Amino acid sequence: MGRALCLAPLAVVPGAFHRSTYSVFTSPKLVLVWGISVLLVVWWVLALGARGMARRWSWRWTSEGALVLLAIAVMMSAMTSPHSARAWTGAGVRWSGAVTYLAVCFIAFSTGRLFRDRLPWSVPAVAMVGSIPVLGYAILQAVDRDPFDWATSMSFGIDVMSTFGNPNFTSGYLAIVAPLACAVALRGGEARGLVRGISGAVLMSCLWCIGHLGSLQGQLALVATALVLLARLQDRRLTGLSKWIGSLVSAVLLVVVPIMAGRLGLAGLVGLSVVYALLIFRDSFRPLEAVAETADGAPTSHVPQKSGRRSMAYYVVPVVGFGVVGMVWGHGFIWSRFSTALGERWTFWRVALRIFADSPLTGLGLETFSTRFAELRDAGHASISPTHLTDSAHSVPLGLLAGGGILVSVAYLLLALSVIVLALRAWRSCSEDGRYLVAGLGAAWTAFHLQSAVSVDLPSLGILHGILIGSLLALGSGREEGNGKWMRLVDRWSDRPWKLRMGVMVPIGTVILVVLAGPLLAPVMADRAHHQAMISIARGEAAKAERHLLDAIDELPSDGLLWSRLARVQQAGGAMEASYRSSLRAVELRPGDPALALETARRAAALVSRPGYLDEAVDRYEAVLRADPLGPHRSEIADFFAVIGRNKRATEIRGS
Repeated sequence: MGRALCLAPLAVVPGAFHRSTYSVFTSPKLVLVWGISVLLVVWWVLALGARGMARRWSWRWTSEGALVLLAIAVMMSAMTSPHSARAWTGAGVRWSGAVTYLAVCFIAFSTGRLFRDRLPWSVPAVAMVGSIPVLGYAILQAVDRDPFDWATSMSFGIDVMSTFGNPNFTSGYLAIVAPLACAVALRGGEARGLVRGISGAVLMSCLWCIGHLGSLQGQLALVATALVLLARLQDRRLTGLSKWIGSLVSAVLLVVVPIMAGRLGLAGLVGLSVVYALLIFRDSFRPLEAVAETADGAPTSHVPQKSGRRSMAYYVVPVVGFGVVGMVWGHGFIWSRFSTALGERWTFWRVALRIFADSPLTGLGLETFSTRFAELRDAGHASISPTHLTDSAHSVPLGLLAGGGILVSVAYLLLALSVIVLALRAWRSCSEDGRYLVAGLGAAWTAFHLQSAVSVDLPSLGILHGILIGSLLALGSGREEGNGKWMRLVDRWSDRPWKLRMGVMVPIGTVILVVLAGPLLAPVMADRAHHQAMISIARGEAAKAERHLLDAIDELPSDGLLWSRLARVQQAGGAMEASYRSSLRAVELRPGDPALALETARRAAALVSRPGYLDEAVDRYEAVLRADPLGPHRSEIADFFAVIGRNKRATEIRGS
């Protein structure tokens, strides 16, 4: 049961979306991530009751320690943030706050523990199952058979976006799944031909869809799949030319299919999948002379290897050399592609570094980038894109640096280093067959980091990253039973009768579910009410819209966007003072948002004939200048100050 819960996010999160929610794609995925982590906590509680102590594993700082350090660092950053509520939940942005990081860390920890006694081949298998709805919907959109109509603002003007609602996110996800499918397809050995053929079809579908998505993130992350091809070149069971033919054909397809996807069509995809499956069926494997099991349960070969380092260099050097030659030959095209795709990201990254410079130790808080972006952006961006703001650094490492400072960034780096160390350890200890798994998981982990370098922090991708971390930690740590040093109290608990243990733990698990059920469902419940409110607004039913928005705010009072919507509905209904109060609350919850600040200032200005509102209007317009000093609204603000007789201040604003 515990392993099934660890794998569940791979199967259900990627394809989850619901059109009855305002965000459609975000809140359903988030609730699944949070919900599965809570169920996993309850499972551990019940396991403690049923078995006393399932296993007495020893503690390893290389694996568990790095995850615990990251969890502690994230909590400390959230507690010290000036925007603590947003740093904890990420509400109103993408929900990648401290709570989501803790959930991902716990699932990664559980995966690392529960898969130590077996090779986790189920991880790529379940990941491919989870990719089927993503691939299926992307293919439907690519061939213009989408059963749904999407607003241009929802689909970003792109025909293919699939179940992530964004071509960049979908492309990044498929590039993470691709090496897992490639590892199973090229595995050979004990893998059945049908399984390998299906995996090959999934791989070709991933490449084809990445081509139609047209996103740099997926194209960049696909480079990591080369690790699986290197594992194949090192497979001593392969005979003849099949070792080189399969690897070279796979490498060519990794490059060609995304480029030619638009010309292949659906028939081309089917034909390509069939041909690729037939090709990998022809692999010829020879048995190894002797196979034994290591202490961690992973089979390892005792066939002597011929100068292992030289053997690795024999395959790595040509591949690296080919890559270098390709980059030199096509550097102009590559740089043009990168510079076009990165676009405004250069500005986002510079702002992230400035935020880090202001709060180097603990950062500003996760998901708080938008609170200072408009304030810190340069004049060039303000002149070209005056109203185009962002709530993310569009780089997970730089986002962690700005949001979590040195504390979170160092913990994240230590976790990455521990994963690399344990992955290399697993590579040395595993059999030829197991090395495909290590290479596939390692390549998928690398693909996540490649796409995250130019992407936003997303729970639906972060949970995949967490499971990959746990799987690699399990492979590298091995089985460790019976040598743990537990407190005497735990030993005494294990000796208690089963009925007593369950009598204590079942109520504890029930309390956890009851207490967390409300906060767990709050995002999707608020999102549903928000959706109903927008429908009522479109129908001109202002009273119903206000009721739905109030219901949403009851579920999620920390979401400034909901308060902003409520202010607009109240203003349309003539309740100007109530509208101003709601708008003021929205500004408090979304600091650094110049559009909201300007709306609030205008509402205060509309009430200047009433006592006290003149000073309120002055303060609100000054807040707009602080939030976006280079924004396009300075002339409006200067005109306001001129009208109320503060000409000196109006002149200062116009001259700034």
